[in-house]
This record gives sequence, structure tokens and C-alpha cells, in this order.
Amino acid sequence: MFFLLSVVSGLLPPVAPEIPHEITAHGHTRVDDYYWLGNIENQAVLDYLEAENLYADSMMASSDDLIETIVMELLDRISEDEASIPYYRNGYWYRYEYRPGQDYSVNMRRRHPDGEPEVLLDENIHAEGHDYFEVELLSVSPDNRTMAWAYDTTGGHWNTLIFTDIHTGDTLGMVRNASGNLAWAADSRMVFYGLNDATGRTDRIMRQTIGCDDQICVYTEDDLTFWPWVSNSPDRKWILLGTSSSLESEYRVLSSDTPLDSMTLVHPRTEDLEYYIYAADSVFFIETNLNGENFSVMRVSADDPGIDNWETVIPHDENTLIENVDVFDNLLAVTIRSDGLKKLYIADRVTGEGYFADLGEEAATFYTSANFFFYD
Repeated sequence: MFFLLSVVSGLLPPVAPEIPHEITAHGHTRVDDYYWLGNIENQAVLDYLEAENLYADSMMASSDDLIETIVMELLDRISEDEASIPYYRNGYWYRYEYRPGQDYSVNMRRRHPDGEPEVLLDENIHAEGHDYFEVELLSVSPDNRTMAWAYDTTGGHWNTLIFTDIHTGDTLGMVRNASGNLAWAADSRMVFYGLNDATGRTDRIMRQTIGCDDQICVYTEDDLTFWPWVSNSPDRKWILLGTSSSLESEYRVLSSDTPLDSMTLVHPRTEDLEYYIYAADSVFFIETNLNGENFSVMRVSADDPGIDNWETVIPHDENTLIENVDVFDNLLAVTIRSDGLKKLYIADRVTGEGYFADLGEEAATFYTSANFFFYD
């Protein structure tokens, strides 16, 4: 009631109570007075958020007409039949499209770029009746028969993970409270995925056979400052389990052919050391700040990936920030930022020598995505 009275009076915004909560990590203890706000199951949290919303609405009420005008201008600039560029993976061309009058995408695939589309997921059907709806994962199994997809209706990444038989439409399994990432074992039956704790942070990575009650926790992240995830390498030969905080990261790897084996720790978390693995067959490429804050690209054999064996491919440059790496069978496509501009550097996988791609204009916005073609 305190929150509501404060809003209705128009005198003061709602004030969140300070409830000290101690967090101990890395030998240090700190106090978070607002830790309690992370529990969306707490009615006091919901009351406070509702009070914030009411206060914001009251403050913005005089701008309702202007907001409506701006929204309509933005909508007028959006094409009603927007569609993605198709990408190829494992025998199919994948794309999505927005159809006139619909708010969500229709995801589909084709055997041939000009062939008949096979609808995998029409998000508009599942979004009906929800004030908020977001598909955070859509992944097809290596044998092309099963689709894993996850959706959130809260805005807090509280996903429901569903496994669907693509040909029959039957639901093969469902997981509540899942994260938005997943990795397939090579047999297309066993999967790895994350589960969230009470605050919405992913804290566990699970392994399960689809449709079976054999869920097993393969990793638990006890450090509240770290957030784990799991993924496949683009060639799906590897399962990558990463966990990171703001300034540190750590990886474990596992062959997708042997999902029941123990994972291999590449290098234990080290203060202020970040490294991110891009696996390609028998080689791991590593983006890391080991040699400087702007990152370098290194490589190592998957047989013995420890840090002592890392070899530099693209050295650290104090004037160039490395942002991302895409690995192909004979080259690296490295997204960098230099002189304030994003650039795409095409490099040899061994020597690091290469050239900058012609993007048409010096000042360009771009990102790389769905580069699977060279793995098929």
C-alpha cells in the first residue's frame, strides 16, 4: 500500500526498501541492499514493480499523444513483409518471414532455395493470449527430425523448452524454467541445456535424453557473479560449456559423439582472464585477452587444449579491438574495431595474414551470423 499511496499522491516516486544481503566470492564479501528485487516470486517485488509502472505512467500521461505519434511513425517505416536472408545448414535452407498483419515471425526451411517451404514454427499461433512472447531458441537436431525451441512470456528469460517431432508435430518433451541455449549430442537424442535459479540466473547445465526421465546435472555454477551456458560448435562435433562474469571466463569441452563422458576443462578461471572458444574439428581457436585488453586470436589442438599450448594467430594490437571470430575450413572472418570503425578481417587460419573485406563504405554497421555452409 505504501507504494500505491506514493504514486497516487504524485508527490514521491516509490522507494525500494534496503534489505542487506551478503554475497561472498573470490575471498571478498559485499553487501547488495537490493538483492531481494531479483526474486520475481516475491509478492513484495511484484508490488514494487507495479508501483514503478504506475508512477511512470502518471509522469508520462501528458505525453500520450506524442508517444502514439512516434510509435506510428516507426511502424510506418517497417515493412510488413520483412524476411531474412536464407542460410544453409545440414541439407536445408533456413529463413523466417513476417507476414502482413502479424507481429511474430514464421520460421521455415527448404530443401532447395526455390523449393516449397516447410513451416517449422509459426510464432503467431503460440503468442496468442500472451501480453509478452519471445522465442529465445530454435534449433534443429543433427538428423533434421527434431526441433528444440524455447519461449518466454515474462520478459525475464523464464523459458519453456519444447522438443517437437518435425514431421508429426508431436511434442516429445518439455522443460520448464530453462535458459535460452542448448547443445545436441551427435545421436540427436541427448541434449544439454541450462536451468535457472530463483533469481533468473542460469546456475545449472543439465543432460537429458529427449522424452526420458533421466535428467542429470553435469555442471553447477555456485559463484553468483558467473553465468553458464552451453552450445555446439558450428560443425556440431563439440559441446561447449562456458561460464563467465564481467572480467573472467572458463570453458569445458566434450565431443558430441561421447555425451556421457566427463567434460575437459580447458583452463580454470583466472582473475581478469577472458577467453572464448571457437571449435572447428580438431582445432580450437581462442579469442582472449591473455596478451592484452584488446584481445588476440590463438589456436590449440583439441587433443591438449591447455593454456600452455596456445599459439598466437592474430597478435594483440593496442589500436585494434577484436570483437568476434567466425571459423571456416580455410580462413577466419574476424570482426574488429579500429579508429572507431567496425571492419571485417579475413585471415589465414595458421599465419593470421590476410586482408580487410570491402564493405562498400568505410563507416558500416554489420554483424556475422549463421555461417554453417563450410561445415556441410
